[in-house]
Amino acid sequence: MPAGSTISCYDCHARLFDEYQLAVVTHYQDALEATADACERYLGKDPEILDLGCGTGNASLAVLKRMKARIFLLDGSERMAMIASKKIEEAYPGAVLGRKVADLSKDGWSEGLDKYDAIISHLSHGTHLT
Repeated sequence: MPAGSTISCYDCHARLFDEYQLAVVTHYQDALEATADACERYLGKDPEILDLGCGTGNASLAVLKRMKARIFLLDGSERMAMIASKKIEEAYPGAVLGRKVADLSKDGWSEGLDKYDAIISHLSHGTHLT
């Protein structure tokens, strides 16, 4: 990824991402809880969830605190996806179905990803559950 790109910024600052989100994003924890609440309320038992733009996995962790699920992680930043995978596997062994790093601004990244019970995307433009 070219230096100065958004993805290179995320790669460079991935380990500080959580601290930044908690300090700067208004109602960040509330938004995570809203994502988990929606999943718990609307999804069946043991759903498979795609975390689109997973970042460091905070939305997935919030969901897993509330319910058993399997998560597939997708992000443009390799470092973010690695951190997410590690955090989730340490807290919930076996919960990560896999991970993929892809440029979401280009075609082709979504191939084979239509099998999930839900797609969560946190902080891209709010919280979504589809």
